[in-house]
Amino acid sequence: MNGHGTNGSNGTTPRRAKAPKRPKGGVTKAQQVARRKFIAESPVKPSREGMEAIHRELVGSE
Repeated sequence: MNGHGTNGSNGTTPRRAKAPKRPKGGVTKAQQVARRKFIAESPVKPSREGMEAIHRELVGSE
């Protein structure tokens, strides 16, 4: 036997490149966009200090 199947292949298939792994607990870009959209559409508008605190929290958690 020569190790080839009936279709002429030897059983090996080309491998697809693996997707890059994101760090555990990392925030995806979609989550960042969703947070910003939620804050922008919220009827409660925090003060400037409140917005800065929210921004610090979001940036600190990434």
